[in-house]
Amino acid sequence: MRKFLKHIPQVCMALVAFVSIFTFNGNSKAFAEETPAQPEETNYLTDGEVLELNIALEKLRQEANEKLANHEEKFTVSEDVSFSDKPITFSFDANDSSYSGQSPVLMSKNKSMVSQAKAATGIKYKAEINNTKGFNFSHKLYGTFTVSSGKIKGATKHVDLTGWMYDKSHITTIDQLDPSVWEVDSVGTFSALKYFKEWKTHIIVKLLGSKDYRITKLSLTS
Repeated sequence: MRKFLKHIPQVCMALVAFVSIFTFNGNSKAFAEETPAQPEETNYLTDGEVLELNIALEKLRQEANEKLANHEEKFTVSEDVSFSDKPITFSFDANDSSYSGQSPVLMSKNKSMVSQAKAATGIKYKAEINNTKGFNFSHKLYGTFTVSSGKIKGATKHVDLTGWMYDKSHITTIDQLDPSVWEVDSVGTFSALKYFKEWKTHIIVKLLGSKDYRITKLSLTS
């Protein structure tokens, strides 16, 4: 009897340890079943990567505007990002015939001015935002505008959105700030409905009566 009583503490400790291990494993299994891993979710941009991409986009914008100010008609600029093997790039070619856009937006009701605008040679413009990570997407804004005597007479706009894993939409407008400065403003929306996530791209281009254009905004928010 004394020998049996002597071993009771050891038996109790062993039982407690067994119950604890069983409970921990059971709870861990239940937790794993309730929150399964979502490996495909890693193909979407994180908030930190959005911040890094915005820094790269701002550098691209400045580099592109420098080349536009120097009247370069064909160029490519790029910036590396840590989350993708592919850099963020922007290319422009003044001789690219695909920058046609939609029908001209003409701000004047004067028929003679409209005729002059239609007859004028279109000056091409383009700006874009590319996300190269995993389930990538892009937002491209492009078109042409016409100038006569330092004043803008008409402009076209066209938007291409890509990204097969997203629901995509955009709102794009052309505003006349003054006779020699028009602004094309385009906001794109990319939604990953399965994960209740959404990203918005924002591009603003200023068209100038000097027959130039400048990219004034390239940004991404989540």
